[in-house]
Amino acid sequence: MDYRFLKKDGSYCWVNDEQQLIRDEDSQPVEVVGSWSDISERKRAEAEIAAARARIEHLLASSPAVIYSFKATGDYAPTFISQNVRDLLGYEREEYLNSPDFWESRIHPQDSPRILRAYSRLFEEDRLSNEYRFRKKDGSYCWVSDELQVIRDPAGDPIEVVGAWSDITTRKQLGEALVAAQERLVHLLSCAPAVIYSYKATGDFAPTFVSENIKDWLGYEPREYLENPDFWRSRVHPDELATIEAKSIQLYKKGRHTVEYRFLKKDGTYCWVIDEQHLIRNRDGEPIEVVGSWSDVTAPKEAEIAFRRSEQRLTDAIESISEGFSLYDASDRLIVCNRAYGELLYPGMGTPTPATPFETLIRNTAERGLVKEAEGRVEEWIAERLAKHRQPGEPHVQRRSDGHWLQINERKTAEGGTVAVYTNITEIKRAEEQVREAKRKADLANQLVSEQKRELEILSTKLSKYLSPQVYSSIFTGQRSVEIASNRKKLTVFFSDIADFTATTDDLESEELTGLLNHYLTEMSKIALEYGATIDKYVGDAIMAFFGDPETKGVKEDALACVNMAIAMQKRMRQLQWDWRDAGLERPFQLRIGINTGYCTVGNFGSEDRMDYTIIGNEVNLASRLQSHAELGGILISHETYSLVKDAVLTEERGPIQAKGFPKPVRNYKVLDHYDQLISQSQVIREEKEGLSVFLDLQKMDRASAVETLKSILSRIRS
Repeated sequence: MDYRFLKKDGSYCWVNDEQQLIRDEDSQPVEVVGSWSDISERKRAEAEIAAARARIEHLLASSPAVIYSFKATGDYAPTFISQNVRDLLGYEREEYLNSPDFWESRIHPQDSPRILRAYSRLFEEDRLSNEYRFRKKDGSYCWVSDELQVIRDPAGDPIEVVGAWSDITTRKQLGEALVAAQERLVHLLSCAPAVIYSYKATGDFAPTFVSENIKDWLGYEPREYLENPDFWRSRVHPDELATIEAKSIQLYKKGRHTVEYRFLKKDGTYCWVIDEQHLIRNRDGEPIEVVGSWSDVTAPKEAEIAFRRSEQRLTDAIESISEGFSLYDASDRLIVCNRAYGELLYPGMGTPTPATPFETLIRNTAERGLVKEAEGRVEEWIAERLAKHRQPGEPHVQRRSDGHWLQINERKTAEGGTVAVYTNITEIKRAEEQVREAKRKADLANQLVSEQKRELEILSTKLSKYLSPQVYSSIFTGQRSVEIASNRKKLTVFFSDIADFTATTDDLESEELTGLLNHYLTEMSKIALEYGATIDKYVGDAIMAFFGDPETKGVKEDALACVNMAIAMQKRMRQLQWDWRDAGLERPFQLRIGINTGYCTVGNFGSEDRMDYTIIGNEVNLASRLQSHAELGGILISHETYSLVKDAVLTEERGPIQAKGFPKPVRNYKVLDHYDQLISQSQVIREEKEGLSVFLDLQKMDRASAVETLKSILSRIRS
């Protein structure tokens, strides 16, 4: 055992007391043999070592970094960690020492790949520094700086790795905050409506900073400003550079300076900028830097320039007019007027000066006797004039004492002021008397002309009854001259005739016959005019009309209009037949119609004293022949007409006819009805598509045969 023993001198020393028990032959203890060894030096050395160790433990525990170590080979097992791991990270030492994957399992997943890759350099360089996030005992992450060093034996083989973790969370947060603040500042400067810049206030005045938005506002990259000391001078408009540089002395006198000028942009155009500068001085008051901003003021500057030009143009404009012009504000003070205003209203007084009250001006004119109406009633006239001026209405006339007359036209402005135009109408007034006399004479002449005009209108109305409306209109509007002339045109000719007219009307008195015939012709004429026909003439009970002159919608449209008219006439005839039977007519009229299309000669025929507007030619004769071959109540058309209307009208070809005056048989077609009408009555089926045309006459066809035919067609389409 070791203990302290009192020496002769009164001091204690450390001794190592080793004792041995001596036994006899019977194993009975008989004696103890011992030895004291002075171990004070060893004990002193051990105490010093223990104190040093405690001191190291204390220092490590107090260190801002966690000191740790692990084997440099094999399983890389942990070998040491300082006690302050609990204070910094919250772990007990045993948790590190007893867990080989303690470190790797607590690196932030996003940092782990980067840190593990970096460890390959540790044994190459013997040192390694990393920064990463590490999970603390409470589950939160902190930023650590990890400094590692490899310890090698004399042979150079690695035996241990010593490292230190330092918590740098605060520094990282400050750094991130600083970066965020810098990014925020850059963002704000980039989004600012002005370009922020700076340059040295002395020496070479070299550029020191410019915001990124210089590219957005002026088109330049920041480096173009920062790398070119002559950037600014070379881009100020040459006409303004000297003036701007001369004004810059104000910056060093007052510390601030603002100026406007044109600046060259990257695209070669100039823009207007407002340049605001601030001088920065050091503590000794010496200028060190100039901070400024360029703001693009092109739009307001151009608006200002345009306003000045407009203002000048307005001044030039009002001076160029012969009328007097004035503008008063809401307080009735003169804003602007032209010289003519002063000359007309205030002769001898000169042009009124701006800000003169309106009442002052009119009072001067009244008191000087310049206004006729103000004579002997100055105050009353002033009150009347002020009332008209402040509540302007219709233009009014002012008679001047010198014999002149002025027309005054005043209007209120949006701001409550009054704008007025004064026109010298003296000559007009003088002419009015002459006009009144001339008007009196003209009224007498107009009365005579009106009487003659009424007589002509009555005569014109009577004459119109003898002409087709189209012909009448073309003559009286001047479109057609009244002279013997004709030309060739492609027309569609219409002939209608009442079948057996004489036999039908034998039993009628002449008065009855006249009324019946006029009724029939009136009804047919209404239909003809509705469809645009030119009625050529009535020959007894026959009607001759044509389409295509003097107005035309096109040959095809004219032909279709004529056929549509004929169908409408036959339908109206069927209605009239019932009326006539009810009225006692035993054999009501039946109508035959013939239609042909072809070239005819149309125009005025006759003598210089008497002429007739009509058509002649073989095509006219053919229409008449077709009418005579038509069935009772039927419509017969030629092949030329058929070719123009076949898409809209259902027809039936009849056998050729031998028409008088025509050497060859004439092809002809009986008109049945419009396709649309027949379809609505379910008499026909008609379908038209691109590449497909189907027409079925349900009244004529064999339905069974038609079904078989359609089935055959469908079968071929499907195959």
